[in-house]
Amino acid sequence: MSVLPQSSSRLSLLARVVLPLAVLLACLSWWSHDQHNPLSDLELRCLDYLFVTRHAIHGPEPVDPRLVIVAIDEATFEAIGKPTMLWGTDYAQLVAALKRAGAACVGLDVILSFSAGQVPELQPLVEQAENEMAEAIFSHQLVIIQLAGDDASAHSSQALVAAASAEALEVSANVIRDGDGLYRRFPLVFQEDQVMVFFARMLELGTGGRFKLKGDQVLFEDRLVVTELPGPTLRFNVPGPPGTIPSVSMAGLIERVRKGEPLSEFKGKMVFIGPAAPSMQDYRPTAFLLKGQQHLGIELHAAAANTLLTQRSIRPLPVALSAGLTFLGLLLVGMLAAILPTRVAAVCFLGLGLSYLLAAEELFARTGLWLPIAVPAIGGLVGLSGGYLVRYLAVNQYNRLVKELFGRMVDPQVMGEVLRNPDFAAFGGVRQEVTIFFSDINNFTPMCEGHAPVDVIQMLNDYFAEMVRIIKTQKGTLKQFVGDEIMVIFGAPGQMHDHAARAVETGLLMRERLAELSARAGGKDGFYDVKIGIHTGQVVMGYVGSELRSEYAAVGDVVNLAARIEATTKRLGADILVSKATKVAAEKLLPGLEWTSCGLQEFKGKTERVELFTVRRRGIEHSPTPSEGVNSGPAK
Repeated sequence: MSVLPQSSSRLSLLARVVLPLAVLLACLSWWSHDQHNPLSDLELRCLDYLFVTRHAIHGPEPVDPRLVIVAIDEATFEAIGKPTMLWGTDYAQLVAALKRAGAACVGLDVILSFSAGQVPELQPLVEQAENEMAEAIFSHQLVIIQLAGDDASAHSSQALVAAASAEALEVSANVIRDGDGLYRRFPLVFQEDQVMVFFARMLELGTGGRFKLKGDQVLFEDRLVVTELPGPTLRFNVPGPPGTIPSVSMAGLIERVRKGEPLSEFKGKMVFIGPAAPSMQDYRPTAFLLKGQQHLGIELHAAAANTLLTQRSIRPLPVALSAGLTFLGLLLVGMLAAILPTRVAAVCFLGLGLSYLLAAEELFARTGLWLPIAVPAIGGLVGLSGGYLVRYLAVNQYNRLVKELFGRMVDPQVMGEVLRNPDFAAFGGVRQEVTIFFSDINNFTPMCEGHAPVDVIQMLNDYFAEMVRIIKTQKGTLKQFVGDEIMVIFGAPGQMHDHAARAVETGLLMRERLAELSARAGGKDGFYDVKIGIHTGQVVMGYVGSELRSEYAAVGDVVNLAARIEATTKRLGADILVSKATKVAAEKLLPGLEWTSCGLQEFKGKTERVELFTVRRRGIEHSPTPSEGVNSGPAK
């Protein structure tokens, strides 16, 4: 097994975690193009920010010089000075004056009502005003509006309706109100191949061009109009905040008409007449509501006309490209988060996000291309989270692999201490009392000479597997294997008060398990005969070595003496020998044992003799191992 499959495992995790998320977000991106869901509303709000930011950075959009608004403001009420039911005469006079001045077309965005109501004596004046309006419609092609869904009686005059209908001059002025309450689109309604929308009819009269419907597509002057479904609908390009499109007060024009002054500045103009007085309540919230501003209804009609005249349409990114962009963006961010360090990935994410926002704003300002923002932003966050999840899973997987591999080479207790506290691996030592345990296989060399190497390794691995399991149950720290020898430390790195008892219990359990395995083998060769030496005392525990290679070790005379005690077993005919220090520390915790003294023994390098003991469980007869018999063969 290799430690290097981390990159391939991350790719596998990316495929299992990030790829499904990318597919899901791509589907959500597709879904967000529907006009009636939370994601589309969020995307529309991002579009509003594009409008406002574009104006803040680049200023207002170009406005076609032929467009002008005549505002019916509060001053107009004062200038006319009579009830609105009698304004027909003033409207007619103004329209006639504008047409004489050479205006290309004139449209009136006001619901006309000719009714004397509770004042019957005004009826003759009302009829006169109505007739003059009808004449203005018939003679000067005045475009008037009727709200969609209203019937012909909205104008209270069959003559007026007939005059307007004959020339397709009574049209819809409805602007679509989106789910969040803002206005951004006009429906392009056709009736018998004739467009029946206020701003569109004004364009036809003002330019001589024609709107044509071909399936789901709309043409104007044989150019394709950028529309959206369902509808088709036109998303108008608001050129700026209220007042961006030039306007004049109707009051001043009325005064000039009464004085007989020409309105020559309106030559070639498309004149949009509409309410501007606060009392008329014709306000429509648009993107600039973000700045606390609302457009007049007549400004939206002029903005829609300007969109087509300047050919600066809002062009949404095709659905497939939008979904693909979200998909690729999520994958990219997910890969960065999975591969790069956490902080670097976060910085890259912010950098990519900012770059995308700048690109979206520049493309919108210069070309009208509307890149989605909300769904890609959500996709980026999801990709970042998914990448971090992949990184977390990969790191966990890698850590498990490291623990699995190095747990075979370094005692898990030592590895655990290093992982919990990296300072544990620093050079230096600490003095503490431990019990050192050595075991060795008897007659190992003759056994090796009589078997093939592969058989020796198999038998040795079987032996170690059984012995290590016992050592672990007693919480011993496996220090090392040296050939067939095992060195174990009890009481370090984690301190324990019963380390001596655990070491003795380990020796007894090893003896008993090997006897079971020998009996079960039925004469089959194996390593079932060991010698064990145990000694307790003060040692220095710590990491020794160099900066390039070090290991956790016990240093001191106690280690040397434990090894020599283990080597003495053969001479004394015992399989387990325990020093008096270990016996004193362990016997109170192991009351079921019998300790037999082997007397004081001399060891090279020590001035004082050490008393050694054999040990067995009380009431259990211990059968001598081959090493304890007279025909045990030569020692290793």
